[in-house]
Amino acid sequence: PAAADRAGRGERQAPAALYGLFFLTGAAALAYEILWMRGFAIFLGATAPAAAAALAAFFVGFGFGSYLLGRFAPRLRRPLRAFALLEIITGASALAVEPLLRATPPVLTWLSDAAGDSAALQLAVKVALAIASVLIPATAMGGTLPVLAQFVAPRGESLGVRSGGLYAVNMWGACAGALAVPAVLLPAIGATGALGAAITINFLVAAGAVLLDRSNEPAKREPSPPAQGTRPSRETLILAAVSGGITLALEALGSRAFALIHENSVYSFATVVAVLLAGLASGAAAARRALRRRVAPRALASIGWAGAGVWMVVLPALFPAWLTGVALA
Repeated sequence: PAAADRAGRGERQAPAALYGLFFLTGAAALAYEILWMRGFAIFLGATAPAAAAALAAFFVGFGFGSYLLGRFAPRLRRPLRAFALLEIITGASALAVEPLLRATPPVLTWLSDAAGDSAALQLAVKVALAIASVLIPATAMGGTLPVLAQFVAPRGESLGVRSGGLYAVNMWGACAGALAVPAVLLPAIGATGALGAAITINFLVAAGAVLLDRSNEPAKREPSPPAQGTRPSRETLILAAVSGGITLALEALGSRAFALIHENSVYSFATVVAVLLAGLASGAAAARRALRRRVAPRALASIGWAGAGVWMVVLPALFPAWLTGVALA
């Protein structure tokens, strides 16, 4: 009866295979981010701006893709096929990032002649060009979760529970991808091979999504109207934006701090990113379980923000002690 009731409302449990596909696409996404950071370090001439540019580029695209596809997703008749298309766009457009960066010297030469010795302006333009070079693949990646949320919860009912599991699995995949690039892929097959592996994953995930669509999606399905009262308030959006900004600032600062311990900037960046993603995955899984137990979403958000605030105060005092311990070892 419960299954029939869910089917009548248009809700469905995510197939187990979908979790596997979303794990893989998370791994590919962070492989791209690590490789982009590596390329940006050459383009920008310093690792700290490169790490900041990679994070900014990645999440600007993610935010734009999530916003755009979030508005368009309720109109989708076949969300899994849209997911497959986004994976194809990601893989195909990722091939163009390096050629776009190689095509920028004329712009930089013109800027140097026009701006003179303004280092700040030149850096700002370089960062803007770096963000523009990865905007298409990052946007496509950002649109995958809203599209899959439309598949598992087309009316928005129990959205946190239904899509929270997908998000957690995606973050665990991203954590694995972030660590695999410097630890396995770069030493074994180099940057070109690592890029090819990430692109291959995108196309394999797209093929898997199409096959899953054929076995799970009805031949004809009218788009479901979104549930009423599900739009977040302006205050919630502001808090989410501030929280995201602080999180990414801490990630950039963490990459710089860990560079003091590990000389290889790619390894330090990947380590910080992997730790952050592991935390996001664990938090998403814990929040999903709490929501299943009817804990109020606002209470969960308050606990999370308060805990993060305490940790931000404590961490600067703990890090020097950790650093001293590592140095002595």
